[in-house]
Amino acid sequence: MVSCTDYYASLYDITGLNAQKFYNVKIAAVNSCGLSEYSPILEVATTNCPIKPQDVLTTIDGADVVISWAAQANIVSWEVLFQGKNKSWTRISECSDSLDLADPSCKLSNTKIQEETNLDAQELIIVKIRGSNSSCSGPWSDVNTGDAKIASCPEKMAAPFFDDKEAQIRKDSITINWTKLTGV
Repeated sequence: MVSCTDYYASLYDITGLNAQKFYNVKIAAVNSCGLSEYSPILEVATTNCPIKPQDVLTTIDGADVVISWAAQANIVSWEVLFQGKNKSWTRISECSDSLDLADPSCKLSNTKIQEETNLDAQELIIVKIRGSNSSCSGPWSDVNTGDAKIASCPEKMAAPFFDDKEAQIRKDSITINWTKLTGV
């Protein structure tokens, strides 16, 4: 025999809710005697998820590639993915671990990116980024196709030359000229 004072109580984790929304929750017990009165309402709000990263910029700085984007509040980690030759996405740990959360950017050698992605010389470096906070991960940034490319080895340079041999050769100095290579 079950009395009306016997009941089963448990804690439920309610999932599938939307971020940044208010929910009203009330509960009631049920057993063989029937349904209890509902509890008073508890108003809860789900937390904010990070927004889509903005101002993603991929630039070349000498032999390095710099990826930067706008900071956001309450971020606990950033995830930076690079698109490989086969169009799959790969994480380069040096670009996601130990980032400055207040001023997010990542600097990697062009060679490191080429090794991890298998991209060929002069192919675009494509990245996408998302932030996470204590509640959830935000959406991915737009795929960045800035002007940063995998470096190619320089070709053989043309011979140096003088514009004016008499003016450029002096007792204590020689001034030479050369043709600048493109893409390096």
